[in-house]
Amino acid sequence: MGKKEKVSQFGLIAMILGIVAVVVALFLPSVVVEVWGEQETVCNGLKAVIGSKEDGLAFSILALIPFLLCIVGAVLATKADGIVAFITAGVFAVATVLFFLMPSLLAWTKEGELAAALLEDSFKLGIGSIIGAVCAAGAGVCTLLGALKK
Repeated sequence: MGKKEKVSQFGLIAMILGIVAVVVALFLPSVVVEVWGEQETVCNGLKAVIGSKEDGLAFSILALIPFLLCIVGAVLATKADGIVAFITAGVFAVATVLFFLMPSLLAWTKEGELAAALLEDSFKLGIGSIIGAVCAAGAGVCTLLGALKK
């Protein structure tokens, strides 16, 4: 019979943090615009990826990448040992950077390009992107700690 592998505690924590990063970043505001001191939500992560006609957003494959990387990292974190752990930590590191770049990853429709050009310097990170990036970074650190512990 085959021997069952036991998932390390750090791998389990990294998997949970990766999933939390995806869920939080999808549903909380990812990008906000600040005009004259007032903040208004532009989109959550779901609208950033899929797009929204009313907000002038189009489908963005670049905005989808950090979510996919967190899912792949969460799956790999459960089996992370040796070189796979370092690859998984790299996956989470790239996802972290892309979450912090979320305002620049938005794709605009023809109607939304004018508004985006006028408000270009006003786009800021929303709480969803920040929490997603922190969770992805934490998952990467947990993956490395699990690899170094063995």
